Amino acid sequence: MDVTFGEGFTRQEQAELEAVLQRIEAGEAPGCWRERPDTIHVRGRLTDGRSGCAVLDVVVRTGSREPPMVAKVGPFHELKDEWKAFNDHLRDASALFAPILAVTPALLGTRAPDGEREAVVYDHAARFAGLPGRPPVTLEGFVRCSRRAPRRLGSEAEWTNLPELPGFEQDRVDRQGSWRRHRGSGERLRER
Repeated sequence: MDVTFGEGFTRQEQAELEAVLQRIEAGEAPGCWRERPDTIHVRGRLTDGRSGCAVLDVVVRTGSREPPMVAKVGPFHELKDEWKAFNDHLRDASALFAPILAVTPALLGTRAPDGEREAVVYDHAARFAGLPGRPPVTLEGFVRCSRRAPRRLGSEAEWTNLPELPGFEQDRVDRQGSWRRHRGSGERLRER
């Protein structure tokens, strides 16, 4: 299996992430790939560092299929409870939850953790939203995009229909695309 990377990863990061992803086994047991992928392409990071885990946007090619997925790579102690909670509560849940498709052997309990990072691979939430060809956008990415190109996100009326907390200052976009500071009551405080 080849593991390839988009921009933004050092050689050391690539080597570490590839070693972790290569350890996921194929087989019939829950947490194993059904078939060993031909290629995992790491398109980029979704988040990094908050919990000690890197959350990665990946495309897993197996034969002619190339579904997007999300790989979470981090310490064993961070991911073991996530795998257990999925098995205990979400394995047979509705399609509203992106399922875990594969994990490293230490999380399955078939090998002891050896201090290395482990991985959990989720199906991609965009596939449940009908957007399988589009990479996901984190909340931080959405806000960055809104500040650069507010008109693409809708009119002021759409923004002002968002729930407000009394006394909480929120940014809003006016009809001309200018940012203005508003107080929760709706009064305009000042132009930025």
